[in-house]
Amino acid sequence: MIAVATRPDRPDGPSRPARFAVWFFSFALTAAVPVAVRAASAPDDLAQRRALCERSIALAGLEAQMDADIRGIVAGATADLSAKLGTESSATAAAYAAALEDALRTAKGPVLARLKESCAAAFTAPELKGINAFYASKIGQAWLEKTRTQMLPALASAIDAAMPQIVADIRKGFCARVGCEEPQAAPAGSGKRKL
Repeated sequence: MIAVATRPDRPDGPSRPARFAVWFFSFALTAAVPVAVRAASAPDDLAQRRALCERSIALAGLEAQMDADIRGIVAGATADLSAKLGTESSATAAAYAAALEDALRTAKGPVLARLKESCAAAFTAPELKGINAFYASKIGQAWLEKTRTQMLPALASAIDAAMPQIVADIRKGFCARVGCEEPQAAPAGSGKRKL
């Protein structure tokens, strides 16, 4: 038998740090558009395109959203760790929270820099001016705000709702390939499931 550890408090879904890792790496992949996909711009306007991209990123609120996500992940991880370790280990939880926040904030800069470079490679200066004009408009601001407050939470909810089935399908597919038993429900609080 193969035992697969799961989180007792969330056996069918990823932890907050796992969800952040997926989001963070998805964001990084979005930013990693190959430089070979150059916009039809003259190379001499690269500085202008970078500046326009920096403005686009600011108008879109991407950095502010990353900061909010980092704060949420650190707070959640601290609460989870404090609950598991108890009050006598609050210094350990605080040290972990500080290390987690430092690592996430350190990673944020290179991700944003790569996003800016990818943006500058993908768009022409006229396209970026149009994008920024849209983002700065009332309709553009409504689009950005509603994407952050309604569309992305709906997407996250849909992913969370799909996660138990995805996990079940992975386990079923894995067991079909290696000849193990279908997963059995673990006793409450055991934190392990058999495959």
